[in-house]
Amino acid sequence: MIARTFRAPALTAGAMLIIAPAVVFTAQVGARQETPAAIVAGLAARTGSSLGPPGGETRSIVVAPSATERLFVGTATGHVFRSDNAAATWRELPLSLGHEAVVDNLLVHPADADGVFAAYWRANGTGGLVHSLDGGDTWAPLPVPSDPSLRAIAMAPSDSQRMYVGGIGGVWRSDDSGASWRNINGVGLSSEFIESLAVDPRDPDHLYAGTWRQVYRTRDGGETWNRIYQGMAVDRDIFSLTISPHDPDTVLAGTCNFLYRSNDGGGSWNERRTGLERRHNRVHTIVHDPRDASVLFAGTRGALYRSSDAGGKWEMAIPDVTISGMALDAENDRLYVATEERGVMVGSPDGEMAESNTGLSTARVIAFDALPGSPRVLFAARADGTSTSTIHHSTDMGHTWNPLGRTPAIGEIRLLRAQPRPVNRLLVIAQGGWWSAYPGGRWEPIPNPPGTTIAVEIADDVGGAVIAATDTGIYVARAESLQGSDGATMPFDAESEPVWRPIRESGAVHALAVAGDRILALGEGRTTSGSITAILAGALPTDGPATGLTGMPVAVALDPTDPAVAYAMSRTEIFRSDDAGDTWTKLPLPWPAAQLRSLAVDPSRPEQVLALDYRGAIYRGHGKGMHWLILDEDPGLFRAWSLSVSAEAPGYALVATLGHGLRVVGLDPLAQSAGGGGQ
Repeated sequence: MIARTFRAPALTAGAMLIIAPAVVFTAQVGARQETPAAIVAGLAARTGSSLGPPGGETRSIVVAPSATERLFVGTATGHVFRSDNAAATWRELPLSLGHEAVVDNLLVHPADADGVFAAYWRANGTGGLVHSLDGGDTWAPLPVPSDPSLRAIAMAPSDSQRMYVGGIGGVWRSDDSGASWRNINGVGLSSEFIESLAVDPRDPDHLYAGTWRQVYRTRDGGETWNRIYQGMAVDRDIFSLTISPHDPDTVLAGTCNFLYRSNDGGGSWNERRTGLERRHNRVHTIVHDPRDASVLFAGTRGALYRSSDAGGKWEMAIPDVTISGMALDAENDRLYVATEERGVMVGSPDGEMAESNTGLSTARVIAFDALPGSPRVLFAARADGTSTSTIHHSTDMGHTWNPLGRTPAIGEIRLLRAQPRPVNRLLVIAQGGWWSAYPGGRWEPIPNPPGTTIAVEIADDVGGAVIAATDTGIYVARAESLQGSDGATMPFDAESEPVWRPIRESGAVHALAVAGDRILALGEGRTTSGSITAILAGALPTDGPATGLTGMPVAVALDPTDPAVAYAMSRTEIFRSDDAGDTWTKLPLPWPAAQLRSLAVDPSRPEQVLALDYRGAIYRGHGKGMHWLILDEDPGLFRAWSLSVSAEAPGYALVATLGHGLRVVGLDPLAQSAGGGGQ
């Protein structure tokens, strides 16, 4: 990372998730502590990389025909991964396409496992094609004219020199293995939006092209085209085209509305949808079993399906997952599936499928926490679909991850808070309510939460008291009161004794921070602050207008060494308070802020503050905001939303992202620049 320095005539601010004294979430691991030096060394070794959790969004997968243990996977964040042991482990390849590149299509030369092509596109309409001759260790661009947004790539089975690519702009052809290209939008090709390609194995000039509206065919290498749609609805987007290895005249098309089959080379089409659920109508990819003409697999937006009668009837094989790519290794009886939520799944074509993502992390982390005092113990909620998520935990700083039991069907997880004492558990706040997840994977629901939860903090220094900010106010509960004498969790409105004490019941709270015995909450133009110990004893907090604070607050932080100093942040501005939140001063920032997400006071250097924006930049203020440094050279921080710093790991931070898992960021360049006079 490169540090850049700015000067500003003002103070600066920050707040995020802070990790405090060392207690271990035992979870059958045993109480184990590491020295700060060991923690720092572990983070230093992994700076600029993802800690996990494994899995996430993958968009393409291919098996090398000449070495079936080798696979390549492309992602929606510009990465390509390789496995040399049948997907048991993965390593990221050194390909710099940028975080906005979607590697939708990969191709491996049929006779050379080191020859791999990657076609990609970006939302801005650009893209391209790159090629490696050494298995992905080095890459070079191939000169497709105008760097088009490429959505498809194909090599002629009968002539490996002949290649085609398609995308926004039409179809391009190469007769020299990709060294040169020319556009072949010949007579009759009325669409320049190509999504899929398939080459007849008998003739390299015979090509099918699936567009954003119908299928086209050329029999002369692209000089002339015919639209072939008899029996197919006219408005179909053609996501995939597959030619049967048993009969070259049999072609299947996966579309935006189910699946079609042609037995006469596209002359006519018949819909094959029996057994496919209507919610899974978008068929992204189709694979034939080369050993059995009757066996087909269809990957849809929502499930994997299998047919044993050539598509006459379909049965669901994997539910609740979006399939973006498939590869079948018939020789070793393995089916590989690239999903948009759970990474790569592997199994027998006739049996169970399981995730196989060691070393592969493009996860969308939607909630995150670390055990107080130990960045070695991590918890992350991974988005596994539009409304499903799973929690994974690591006890070795992200080297290995395991599911925390079987996550109940609780909807999207919004918040995680690790609580090692007095109750050893993870609090999970989801769309469907509150849960306690215990070591060993036992889950217990906590019924009747106090309103819609917006933020939760745990006061480790005050007996583990739990503070909840909701759409109706702020509430506090003693940690043990959420659990009954039999170990089961109790409802929030337990009749024997009220579990929750209202701190404030006057509207929504948007930001909440706890440091030691202090609480500070912001919402609806008001500030609430006070001593948690006093509040638990029955005292009322201080409550009043947040003078000078404008915009909707999204984060707030407390200086752990000065009870009067606090920081607040909206999406575009940062504020500082020197009187415990009563009045606020807007800080003149030296950059055009637009998507701020997280703030933190550095606990190892409380005179310094950090800010994180969604685009991946980390900003640090020194000398009460007189000097600013920016770290923004890690493309893996794109879509970053939460930053965690710890006194146990000075100089490093963990950043949660939507697409690159948890990243390790080194903050030392900032401190070094500041030490050099802030230049």
